[in-house]
Amino acid sequence: MSELNGKEGKRGENTKGTGNKRNKKKNPTGDSPQAEPKLKEMKSVEVFEGRKTLLKCELGAGNPLPKFKWYKDGVVIASGKNKLKDTKFKKKKEGKVSELHFTKATDVHAGSYTCEAINNLGKTNTIGNLTLLHGKTHDVTRQLNRKTVSSNSL
Repeated sequence: MSELNGKEGKRGENTKGTGNKRNKKKNPTGDSPQAEPKLKEMKSVEVFEGRKTLLKCELGAGNPLPKFKWYKDGVVIASGKNKLKDTKFKKKKEGKVSELHFTKATDVHAGSYTCEAINNLGKTNTIGNLTLLHGKTHDVTRQLNRKTVSSNSL
């Protein structure tokens, strides 16, 4: 057998699951045993009206990777025409994190949010709140900052 044939023989071997990028994306948990999803506790947030913020739902365990579903006050948040205004969903960390982004928080967004993770072995959820802070403290701070800047420039 020549050296060239030896190399060709190695190329023909089954390489499924040996670090090829496609396999990593499909199963980022590697060779982990199958498990029902477990979520880390969601942190509640407080945000001033009109500001942006996010709620984060992070997987602690689960194989296969679960699908995420978000609820506001017990009602599913849709992603199509019926979606919650000024919001968008983002997946991160190879599908292990789902974030709900608020581009301009308003009274409509204040409430209790549930993130549910579902795979073929089970489902679980975590709950966090979005509290809207109304502007007086925020506006006073902003005005004080402006006055400080303008008095410093004299």
